[in-house]
Amino acid sequence: MRIVGLDLSSRPEALTAGGTPRLLWPDAAKGLLIILVVFWHTVVKSYLQVDWRIPVPIAGAWGIAADITYPVRMPLFFLISGCFAASAIARSWGAVFRSRVVRFMYLYLLWTLIHMATMWAFPDFPTLVPRSIAEFIEAITISPPNTWYLYALALYFVIAKSLRRLPRWIPLAAAALLSIAVGAGLIDIVSNRGSLIANLLFFLIGAYSSRTVLRFTSRPRPILAAGLLLGYLGAFALVRMGSVESVPGVLPGLALIGVLMALAIAPLLARLTRLGHGLAFLGARTLPIYLIHMPILALSDALVVGPLSEAGTAIQLVAATCLPLVVTAVVIAASLGIARLIARDRLAWLLDLPARRGGTLPAVLHGDSPRRCVPGDTPLATVTTAVPHREDQPHPSTATSSSVAFRRRVPGHTTGSGFGRFHSQRPLISHKTHTALGRTSAQRRIPWRTPVAVLLLVALGLLASTASAIPVPSRSEMPHRSAHRTGEVSIGAVGDILLYDATRGIPADQGAGYLDRVRPWFTEDIVTGNLEQALTPDYGTTKCAALNDCFAFRSDPAAAASMHGFTDVNLANNHSRDFGQRGYDATRAALESVGIRPVGDRDEISFTRVGDLTVAMIGFAPYSTFNRVTDLRHVRAIVRTAAERADVVIVQAHMGAEGPGADAVTPGTETMFGENRGDPIAFAHAAIDAGADLVLGHGPHILRGMEWYRGRLIAYSLGNFGGGGVFGTDPSTRFGGYLSVRLNAEGNVLGARVRSVRFEQVDGIPTPDPSGQAAQLMNQRGLRDFHRRAATIGPDGMLSPPQPGDMGGR
Repeated sequence: MRIVGLDLSSRPEALTAGGTPRLLWPDAAKGLLIILVVFWHTVVKSYLQVDWRIPVPIAGAWGIAADITYPVRMPLFFLISGCFAASAIARSWGAVFRSRVVRFMYLYLLWTLIHMATMWAFPDFPTLVPRSIAEFIEAITISPPNTWYLYALALYFVIAKSLRRLPRWIPLAAAALLSIAVGAGLIDIVSNRGSLIANLLFFLIGAYSSRTVLRFTSRPRPILAAGLLLGYLGAFALVRMGSVESVPGVLPGLALIGVLMALAIAPLLARLTRLGHGLAFLGARTLPIYLIHMPILALSDALVVGPLSEAGTAIQLVAATCLPLVVTAVVIAASLGIARLIARDRLAWLLDLPARRGGTLPAVLHGDSPRRCVPGDTPLATVTTAVPHREDQPHPSTATSSSVAFRRRVPGHTTGSGFGRFHSQRPLISHKTHTALGRTSAQRRIPWRTPVAVLLLVALGLLASTASAIPVPSRSEMPHRSAHRTGEVSIGAVGDILLYDATRGIPADQGAGYLDRVRPWFTEDIVTGNLEQALTPDYGTTKCAALNDCFAFRSDPAAAASMHGFTDVNLANNHSRDFGQRGYDATRAALESVGIRPVGDRDEISFTRVGDLTVAMIGFAPYSTFNRVTDLRHVRAIVRTAAERADVVIVQAHMGAEGPGADAVTPGTETMFGENRGDPIAFAHAAIDAGADLVLGHGPHILRGMEWYRGRLIAYSLGNFGGGGVFGTDPSTRFGGYLSVRLNAEGNVLGARVRSVRFEQVDGIPTPDPSGQAAQLMNQRGLRDFHRRAATIGPDGMLSPPQPGDMGGR
């Protein structure tokens, strides 16, 4: 006994059951498409999540390669789907409803649940996983998850069959308008909803133009294929370089060009014996690969991304070059391996709709014969077994089977190609005997292979999770301080702090009185900022050995006393280790000696109990000795860990370019002195998505605007809070903001205010600015950069959030 269609034997046959020459190009096309699906997921969901720190843009090249395939993959899949659904659309509902609708919905719901259960263990893997009943209902209806292709097959078939009596141009025009609207960003996109809406057009094109598709692919057209390939690449380059993706009609038009190109190339691939049959082998098994590959990829991601992000340059160079291909191949092989175990364990219900009691055997998940994609064509062969014949056949992309049947090989007949029907000349045993033997066999044999494989994969996942776990203190180890108001925590925050004057030297009084003019503001439960220097004896530094213009900032440890009023200070920046690890350790000790808690070490989460609330603070910077702002996977992991144990999570981030020209916040990576200083928007949004309630940015040494994101406040740069000659070289850098925020136990902002400071280059001492110029600059720049999402600041410094609908739900 075997599961037909999961037979992983050598290659597809060249004849249909009736001995008619069969078409190989659809199988070859589907094989290439499923490879590209896994490749796309590998690159986007795993490979590009690695914090690549190499001087060659290899990762970017792989990203572009994946992007090139994106407009073609699913449109071509659905066009082929429509082509091979054409004959079924013309049949009665009774003949096709179970196989074309119920079957795919069954598999969709089943595997959505399986993905939900297996992917729950990988919260850092960037894919939608429903985590509540409400999210599950939304996922299976309007925001479909990874298994959405099956949902689309059922939905598209219902639409196409329901509208079959209308003139074809009406549903085509409606589908084209929907596709255009999605491409232009006119429809809100959540999860795979956009793909679900946009690809109906291509299914209908396939269903209505099946004869045209067959004529077009009836013979190789190498010159046309080459021309279309060049045309598609040129069109893709124009769209990308011109940034016109959102222009109505551009993306659907690009997809149409790509689909036409792929249809011209597919017959050529089929003629390459080894490659064509190899692709057709995969094309006949797209269903198990499609359903199984995502959890396998998530496990691979958990094992690979973290270690590679911390690896050295040489290892990263090798991995960046070959990782996408290696992971794609491993994931596909593992998926086929599990599919084989499912077949051997007779777990047919995992890959097909179970048979009705007393009815037919589980239907074969394969496509109509390529000769039958034209409505009205007669079957190429009939089924002569004792099992009742099913006129309906599913989509070719689900070209595997989980039906169980006793078969005898007949020369010249297909048995596992994925296209064409699976037939025998006569039944070896009756259906009644088959059922009885099935029960006897099930009593004798326990399906152990698949559970053992799953348990081994779970063990690997647990191992990866344990190895990457971030340590946290117990509640009893967290320091406690009283709160000003019950059920709230108030935070006072500043930007970059430097206890220096214009001479770049240590102040003669060790900074005593440096902050006296603004110290009356320090009344919040938590007062924090970024200390941009070391507080250490002069242990010497090698930082500036080869540079003519270099800054190594140091004050005596006694200067820590001048920071009285601060409760927590971030040290994740590019100057806290100016005097080496020894100087860094001395800085932490100096701060702790005056009751100030430093934060910023790798994997460090500083927890404080403020009244009844637990507050966590984490420091980030672009450097490997800290939590890197460039490693978004680690950002999400450590913030999520903090959020699981704290009521309020505060993120400190030293990020972005710096200087007078760095006052704008725009999407994309920012660099300075040849360093990757992170993508501030991507970082801040990732932190809030993972559970952060307040993001405090510093490093640009100039004021930037503030943004509301999902109801949380992001201050991208609060400027300089003093600093004299170095920080105040340019007049535009002599401003700073003091941000005061009140949060409740849910992390919601109850009130916020910005006070303005300014200082002179000579002494760098921060001084209150009654004119409020710093707040005005932050307000202007926020409105410029974030528009409706800007955190607007009134004349009195009070923040007014935008309308709830403009800042997104949480």
